[in-house]
Amino acid sequence: MPHDLIYRPKMGFSLPLEKWMNSTKLTATIDILREPEFLDKNIVNQNMLTQILNTRPYTQDIAENIIWPLLSVELWHRTINKD
Repeated sequence: MPHDLIYRPKMGFSLPLEKWMNSTKLTATIDILREPEFLDKNIVNQNMLTQILNTRPYTQDIAENIIWPLLSVELWHRTINKD
């Protein structure tokens, strides 16, 4: 094995978030961030979020740092708060 490969710094497991977020299959899932159930929590600036969600295709930076974290927390919140 090459020396550079063996002794390179640790790397996290990367996800193809940009590809996933731009997939038409995820459109309904991303739309969760447009629902009143999410928006009424007032945890994000609604105008800014709407502007971000309306800008397609999503860049890797937007997918990783805005959409994915918000979506993950909202889905987690809905899961633990089911009646």
